[in-house]
Amino acid sequence: MTVEEIEELEVSILPVRVMLTKLRQIAFTIKNSTTIVLPEWFLTLTELGLKSRMIPRDVSTRWNSTFDMLNFAVNYKPAINSLTANCDMKMR
Repeated sequence: MTVEEIEELEVSILPVRVMLTKLRQIAFTIKNSTTIVLPEWFLTLTELGLKSRMIPRDVSTRWNSTFDMLNFAVNYKPAINSLTANCDMKMR
């Protein structure tokens, strides 16, 4: 690949990288905030009628973990949107 093609590729995948970074941060915050965000997460899932589950974490040494995290995010998008829209959770 030429330098121009590599730069074009980097620019084209930037939105995907940003989205993956945000999703990883959301998963980390939910898992590690046992007193504030985690109870709100399960409450939101209950209100939306979704099965109570944790967001799968993306682990570099685990096969398919990025796909599992993305697949979960697509299926639980209403809950993720609801939680991140809540100003009290400070996850904007």
